[in-house]
Amino acid sequence: MLDHEALAAHYLKILEEQLELRDISYNKMSAEIQLTDVEDEGLQPVFGLRVSTDDSSAGDEEGWLTAAIALAVDIRVDRGIVSSEVVGTYRFPASFINDVNPIGLVAFANDQAIATLLPYLRETVQTLASRVLRAQLIMPHFAKGELIFPLPPEDEMEKMGYIQSEGGYINPLKQAE
Repeated sequence: MLDHEALAAHYLKILEEQLELRDISYNKMSAEIQLTDVEDEGLQPVFGLRVSTDDSSAGDEEGWLTAAIALAVDIRVDRGIVSSEVVGTYRFPASFINDVNPIGLVAFANDQAIATLLPYLRETVQTLASRVLRAQLIMPHFAKGELIFPLPPEDEMEKMGYIQSEGGYINPLKQAE
């Protein structure tokens, strides 16, 4: 059994040097009026994180692959719900395909990407709440490390096709050329 925290630290060092932010875009921006009573705990934002890699180098430079880190939020208030998902697209050298895996990407998100993406979510939430719900809704500020997501457990890594190898995980379907 591998120590995921130690692996995350190892992968994070590599990703800090190899990932290059190429684009920030939105997958979702919505607000819907729903007049309901919301308990105080309903006012808390509910965050989600998705990470992925794209094995194809199509549309990008030869020898480079892409990874995406998506940060989502849903906030329910008494006037309705505001939802948004912002995506950071990164590129990395194809030779690092096994280091850019879900554990490394979640560690990178927790350490850096969330701080990069949060201002975009904050702006969307404020704008949508104002224009659609006619409410002033400002997301809280988070210091680094306050908003973190758990590393994928061993069984999740296996479901995604990764197998344990000496010193980490590899995906036989994603091999460096």
